[in-house]
Amino acid sequence: MDQPVDALLSKLGGLFQKQNASWIEVDFSRWGMGSTDSVKFERLKTALIARRALEIVYCSTSGETSRRVILPVKLIFKDKSWYLHAFCRMQEDYRLFKVSRIVEMTVLEERFGKLPEELPPIEQTVVPLPALMPIRLLFSPAVAFRVYDEFERAMIAQQPDGGMLVHVQLPFDSWVISYLLSFGTEVSVLEPASLQRQIASYAEAIWRHHQKNTAEGE
Repeated sequence: MDQPVDALLSKLGGLFQKQNASWIEVDFSRWGMGSTDSVKFERLKTALIARRALEIVYCSTSGETSRRVILPVKLIFKDKSWYLHAFCRMQEDYRLFKVSRIVEMTVLEERFGKLPEELPPIEQTVVPLPALMPIRLLFSPAVAFRVYDEFERAMIAQQPDGGMLVHVQLPFDSWVISYLLSFGTEVSVLEPASLQRQIASYAEAIWRHHQKNTAEGE
């Protein structure tokens, strides 16, 4: 990890005609997770450089955890997240693991040489996404910072009142429901109507859940 970062800083320093890198700092850890991420990346670096197997506990997108042994190949940064490209012995195939979902990690003494098969392109190791659907969203000015963070500029149309109209294509699954609910009342789903109904249904279920908990606590 250190050598690529040093090389990057050296190139940036040359580009801006700076003799040192004190004007820029690169930190791969998440806010509030510095010590945890540092330990995790140090173990990943050890396993990758020394070609040692890893035993991990991994949490899938469905929330299920599984213990498995993997042979790490490459660390990848894509779309604001770190991923580990590795051969999974449980699946007997290559998989892409999101580093933040690795709950536990142990570097094993076992060393490996040639991998069972040639490393396939990343796209072939990712579980296919559900079909995308066109969505029209209207965001309030209060969440403009998130809109610019999370959507391409070409998708955003600034409104006279400061709001933001967004045309985007997203997978029509439980993830998009959770994602839009994270904006609370700062987003309105304009289209499609089916998504409007699902958002309203989830919001009502959340309200009933907390109402029940409140009543039981009294």
